[in-house]
Amino acid sequence: MRTIVLLLTMLVLVCGASQVGAVVILEEAPYIEIDTYSPPRSTNMPCGYHRFMVSITNRHKDPASIELKWSGHYNVTDLSRTVTVPGSGSVTVPIYTPLATMDFSMINVYVDGDFSGRVPMAFENTGYEERLPVLVSQTVQQFEAAWRDVRDRGSASRGKQISLDGKELLNIEPLVENINTWNNDWLAYTAYAVVVVSADDLKTMAGPVRMALDNYIETGGIVIVMGSYSPAANWSDSDSNTDYGQKYRKGFGALLVADQADPGQWSTDLWSALLNECDISAYFEYDKKEYNSNQLKNTVVKGDRIPVGLLFTVLLVFVLVAGPLNVFVFARGVKRMRIYWIMPVCSLTATLLIVITALAAEGITPSIKTSSIVYLNENTDRSAVLSLAGYYCPVPPRELLFDNDIMVSCQVLGNRYDRGSRSVDYTKGQSYVGWVNARVETYFASRSSKECRDHLVVQTEADGGTSIVNNLPGEIKSLIICREDGKFYSGKNIVTGSSQVLQPEPDKMVTRDKNYLRKVYMNNSWQSINPDLPACGTYIAVMDSDPYTQTGLGQARVKVTGRNCVVFGIMEKQGF
Repeated sequence: MRTIVLLLTMLVLVCGASQVGAVVILEEAPYIEIDTYSPPRSTNMPCGYHRFMVSITNRHKDPASIELKWSGHYNVTDLSRTVTVPGSGSVTVPIYTPLATMDFSMINVYVDGDFSGRVPMAFENTGYEERLPVLVSQTVQQFEAAWRDVRDRGSASRGKQISLDGKELLNIEPLVENINTWNNDWLAYTAYAVVVVSADDLKTMAGPVRMALDNYIETGGIVIVMGSYSPAANWSDSDSNTDYGQKYRKGFGALLVADQADPGQWSTDLWSALLNECDISAYFEYDKKEYNSNQLKNTVVKGDRIPVGLLFTVLLVFVLVAGPLNVFVFARGVKRMRIYWIMPVCSLTATLLIVITALAAEGITPSIKTSSIVYLNENTDRSAVLSLAGYYCPVPPRELLFDNDIMVSCQVLGNRYDRGSRSVDYTKGQSYVGWVNARVETYFASRSSKECRDHLVVQTEADGGTSIVNNLPGEIKSLIICREDGKFYSGKNIVTGSSQVLQPEPDKMVTRDKNYLRKVYMNNSWQSINPDLPACGTYIAVMDSDPYTQTGLGQARVKVTGRNCVVFGIMEKQGF
């Protein structure tokens, strides 16, 4: 029987991976069984995090340490995760990894430190044409047939394909999956440009899955609902002036409700609007915005970091003393032997001077600069954060360690095929090793959706004025709020935990642009945020600190060269 199993395992290794992986028994550790699973996903769109599930069964009575390691590309050497499997037990390991870092080959398995075999990745390769992946519920799989019909009709019309701004409908790719297998972590949906479900799906799906979709929308995702549906009251007012039906906004994303539940009856304008939403949704990753210089105001560290002129002078003096002057003075007689010890002394002295000069100019403390914009809904106690961190390190840190519940994207510059020695380990968070080089600015963009109980307490004074108590985790440099009656108030320099009576702003008006936060999401420069507000019961707080950005450096000592945080808040008891 064991021989048959091993033959089947070899057949799987030869034939490659399928969407649902087969159970593999390790040849060098036959008591370990591994099964892999991955939802359908295009390999051509390197955006978002891909969910990869690995189930490990230990038939031995003793616990085993299992290290999963797979090769990467796009500037990544290795990705790994280590897990301890109890004796006679099983563990299912979820792995969320940027799709662009995977080369879709094999997982190398190490049992108690020893290489024990390879397991094929359960993955469906959909080709090499770049297309935006759209996750489609199996209950609305007619969406896929309708899309293919429209695509084929467009192809037959010789260049008259349905398009918007030159982007053809061929650029999306529906990927169908049973909704019962959907994940309850919002990171699992960031790999898709758009998620398509039916109204019945949203009414019957498990609560954690529905919450994950809500969090996905808050951080910039788009969900299309086919059929009559109305979301909860904590969503913004709907916009019916669309080509497809109702549009509900939450955070940086939106829920689109198609009045026509049958996609086979959708008009050209509706398909074009869908394509536009697909492209916008993936913009955070797909268009690869140059966040670094634009968003963080050019550089992490300004000015000359190293005194180049002084170093050049030291080198010039070294060349003159160790070269012609040394030979000219000691070239004759018994003094000639001094050349052999004066040369090393000069070299050592010059080296020490260079090191001392560099340390005096920069030190060894890393410099960081961060910027973030936060959507804070006080009614649901949730926050969605888009952030960027820039690093300049004279001495590279051992690692950057981020939490497992945020999506991290290193803005790697240069040749994408220059693998270097970068790696990511997912055992305890997301450990990025080798991504920050000495004296080279490096930038990480991230987005997250978390529970957050930070509030502004708004109070009405006896004279009819308005005061607030700052319960945000940082001092507010400037604040503008719009109460339910449409009146504006402002304040400045409000320390955490303190209160301040706000000044009325009678000249301000509510912004009527309901796509306000979406435009902020699309904007390269968050500092250019419009200070007006799109609805009553909201506020914008600007802080010089940035308590919502994870830098990955933990409690290490750093030089902060700049921090900026803009909080867009929905005041408590006010629907938005």
